[in-house]
Amino acid sequence: MTPDQDLNLVYIAAPYGAPTKAGIARNTLRALALGRLASLTGLAPVVVHPSLSRLYGADDDPEIRAFGLRCSCAIVDGIAALANSELWILAHSVTDKSAQVSDGCKAEAQVWLARRSNAGIKLLTWDGYADLAARYGLADEWARLAP
Repeated sequence: MTPDQDLNLVYIAAPYGAPTKAGIARNTLRALALGRLASLTGLAPVVVHPSLSRLYGADDDPEIRAFGLRCSCAIVDGIAALANSELWILAHSVTDKSAQVSDGCKAEAQVWLARRSNAGIKLLTWDGYADLAARYGLADEWARLAP
């Protein structure tokens, strides 16, 4: 791949908040793993989780948390405006009729839907991404980070 080739962007929407710092760290690792998977499929991933923890992800401060969500939604909106971009959402559960996602993922998805409808959305659970992860040699990492 040469630097002048275009890569399509994919925004990784995955849970961030958790009751403990260890939970937040685990959620961040899972988001990064999903970003790595996206990169192996040929996409350029955008994973905001590492920035959240350092810039504006203080779960114990509602104002900072709200600002962080506004920032991530602005990033989603910019990516959704690009042709052929994608939104990968990590859901808690998915059925034929509904999906359970975190509040942050829900807000990010609403921004995407307002701009692009459901075009470019991949909505799966951790296990739902497992087959794709295995095809790209990430089965061990997926098993280690499984819920």
